[in-house]
Amino acid sequence: TIIAEEGREQTWTRHQDTAEFFWKLMDDMGLEMLVPEPSERLVSLHTVKVPAGIDAAAVIKLMREEFRIEIGGGLGAALAGKIFRIGFMGYNSRREVALQVATALGYALKQQGWKPKA
Repeated sequence: TIIAEEGREQTWTRHQDTAEFFWKLMDDMGLEMLVPEPSERLVSLHTVKVPAGIDAAAVIKLMREEFRIEIGGGLGAALAGKIFRIGFMGYNSRREVALQVATALGYALKQQGWKPKA
């Protein structure tokens, strides 16, 4: 397994690095995280707020069908349609995967008229 090859400390460091890289990508795009304080966020599961006027289910479907990337939507009445759940765990907790997901997310949002932060 990756943990056996890398060791626990390196695995943790890689997950932290990927998380911080992804959070910066989201911020650079003008997207907000549900949990505003980075020190209170999980490093393996990210909750990105759905921008106003965006159909979250359509974004999730487009990403799955066009890019073969699976992300989840919010669960329960309080979060359904309001957040995307995006996980980077194990082998997929790498900067290049985070960049691919962010790029696909940006593309899917733009299909509904969303404009990234200038």
